[in-house]
Amino acid sequence: MDSPVFDEQRLSVLRDLALLESEKKTLYDHLTALAQTVLGAKVALMSMVARDFQFFKSFAGLPEPYASNPRTPLAGSFCQHVVDDNAPLIVDDALR
Repeated sequence: MDSPVFDEQRLSVLRDLALLESEKKTLYDHLTALAQTVLGAKVALMSMVARDFQFFKSFAGLPEPYASNPRTPLAGSFCQHVVDDNAPLIVDDALR
């Protein structure tokens, strides 16, 4: 079975809604900050997963250099697994 990460319909919706590479939005930032607070997390992200990169549409607690350049390669990304599994993912320690 092909990965949903590469599903053209999903990717088309991301492009059509201008969710990739677009400016930050206050509403998304409020939701991300709320998630960070409720979960007691150091970092919370709203990530849009494209074919070969992810874009952090909103984030709270994200360190540099990622905060200044919120587009990262998909290789090694936790976020691609959320798309593949169609389920939330909580990472207790990303360094492990």
